[in-house]
Amino acid sequence: MSNPMMKKASRWFLILLALLLAARILFGVFSRFLKPMPYSQTIQEGLLFLGILIVLAVLYTRPWVKNWEIQRMVQFAAGLVPAWWIAFWIFNSSRNLLPFPSQFFALQGVFQLCVMLAVLFSAVWLLAVLKELIFIQRGKFTSGCFLLLLTGLCVLILYEWIWGQKNIWQEGGWTYTYGMSFGRNAFFTLFVAVSICNGFRNKWIHYLRKRQKWEILFMTFASGVATFPLIERLPGEMRPLSVTVSVFVYGLLVFWMIYTAAAFLTVLLHLPTAGLMDRRMREMSSLQELSTAIGSVFDVRDLIRKTVGLALQVVDADFSWIELRKGPGFELGGSEGALLEDIRAIPEQAVVRLRDLALRSDSSVLIPHVSRDRETAVFRKWSRKAGALLAARLQYKNKNLGILYAASEKPFGFMDDHRGIFRAFANQAAMALENASLVEASLEKERYREELRLAHEAQMRLLPRSLPLVPGLQLQGLCLTANDIGGDFYDLIVPDQDRIDMVIGDVSGKGASAAFNMAELKGVIQGLARHFKEPRDIVLEINRFIRSQFEPDEFVTMIYATYHPSTRQMRFVRAGHTPVAWIRKDDLVWLESAGLGLGLAENEVVEKQLENQVCRLSPGDTLVFFTDGLIEARNRADEEFGEERLTELLNRNRGLGAADCLSRIEEEVAAFTQGTPRHDDITLVVLTLDENRSKEKAS
Repeated sequence: MSNPMMKKASRWFLILLALLLAARILFGVFSRFLKPMPYSQTIQEGLLFLGILIVLAVLYTRPWVKNWEIQRMVQFAAGLVPAWWIAFWIFNSSRNLLPFPSQFFALQGVFQLCVMLAVLFSAVWLLAVLKELIFIQRGKFTSGCFLLLLTGLCVLILYEWIWGQKNIWQEGGWTYTYGMSFGRNAFFTLFVAVSICNGFRNKWIHYLRKRQKWEILFMTFASGVATFPLIERLPGEMRPLSVTVSVFVYGLLVFWMIYTAAAFLTVLLHLPTAGLMDRRMREMSSLQELSTAIGSVFDVRDLIRKTVGLALQVVDADFSWIELRKGPGFELGGSEGALLEDIRAIPEQAVVRLRDLALRSDSSVLIPHVSRDRETAVFRKWSRKAGALLAARLQYKNKNLGILYAASEKPFGFMDDHRGIFRAFANQAAMALENASLVEASLEKERYREELRLAHEAQMRLLPRSLPLVPGLQLQGLCLTANDIGGDFYDLIVPDQDRIDMVIGDVSGKGASAAFNMAELKGVIQGLARHFKEPRDIVLEINRFIRSQFEPDEFVTMIYATYHPSTRQMRFVRAGHTPVAWIRKDDLVWLESAGLGLGLAENEVVEKQLENQVCRLSPGDTLVFFTDGLIEARNRADEEFGEERLTELLNRNRGLGAADCLSRIEEEVAAFTQGTPRHDDITLVVLTLDENRSKEKAS
């Protein structure tokens, strides 16, 4: 039957039951005031029995108790016993305590009837709670045994109907026949046997902690003692009102007493191992908490603190510490239960021996008695008291991350079964540490990439945002860094109307250091360009600055050139930089003047090496300035682009403008490298004297 249909049917069952009980009350009231109806007692008992059958059917087919803790259910069931004693006291004393007038004597019966129905409802709830307890980790025959129990209750009622009364189909009351017959004994024995079968279905006891087991032991003992005299007294008080309810309550009390006795014996047998169960639960809780930390704690330091703290719970240790591998050795990562200074005070000989044992063992290492063990006897020299030790290496996928230790101050504080759980805990801890390290490295790498991206944007802003517009002159520049930031740079400066300074350079090194030096140097160059006219003088001042501000092993290669549009004259000096390609109409000339890299020597030496070079450009001529990253670009076969390929490329594209020439060089290098990461920064500046503009100016 589907769940919605089951709910609908159960709802109608409960409504019908309420109607039957209401009818039973009305029968009881009117039978006091009116002339007794034929067979009224029989009809009343039949209605009650039918109502009980409906309740038991609903109880068997669907749960009434949901999401209760085991201890709460037992407390509820045990709490019904004193409530029934109160009901017994009310039944027994109602005539004396409630002074009903004689004309309202029927009210006394109605009052007792209401109390009886309250006991009936509480009995049904007790049966519902017992069903939930019985069905915890239900077995193959659990449902059948419980159905036999319910059937036994109904059979006891029917037996009292048929053989337990005289004149059952006659008006005049149900006179009880005292004395136990063979049939009654047989049915009662079968019911007790079924009750015992259900009574020992109490697997819920296995999941209680030691303190809870002591509480359940006391409750079951007290409830069983209180239930025994209640079995004879309470049903006997109810029998004049209803044999059906009396027998039902009697059978349920018998079953409850048997179940409490079985629970008492089971708890009593489990008490010696209750501490072991508590320890297992702590171990599972610690492993679960560590598993949760794997996905929630990504800070290595926080995870170390959590690991050593949970290690104390897993094996019930007094203090714990962890060593992490760092390079060829180990360093202390954290501790719990003992100060780091105390752990560092352990004799080095003892630490080395215990560490070697842990690294050689496939499982965890157990030293039951530290002082008596030959390998760790030196621990006696330690100021802290250590009776037993556990050690396990933190290994994840053949990667040794460190060693986890736990110590007990009592000798034989750890047993052999602690080794397995400590090994499992160390494996979980290793996984958590590896994940946290990977996440931390990933975040660090991402943060570094973001910083490089910002630095790259800052460096690109240092390059000319727009090139100066000079009539008759085409200018193009390009800078491609090997990393996000680099040491290559170029600049175009216009100090006056008839002068354009062009500088291209390469700072030694790569990355942030070279980029920082480049940015610092670029600002100095712009200041010097407005105070000096000759490239030679500017370069010497730059050398003086580099010698005073840069590190001794840092240097700069550079070409500094000045172009005068009025004379078409280019004057430049080359300080250890790559040569300049001069592309003319019918040939290609490499301009290779002498010069020494800046920062390698004092000004006197550099000045002797520097050579001024002057060239007069003709219309259509092109000058290509570049850094060594262009000719050192490599393909997948690790071949360099080289000067020969560059010469062939420039000859093949002679006569192009500055933009087209720069574009062809970039495309050719990209096709050669085929996506291979750049080995070095590539910087290009192309200057072309516009032939058309020059002719217009001449005319």
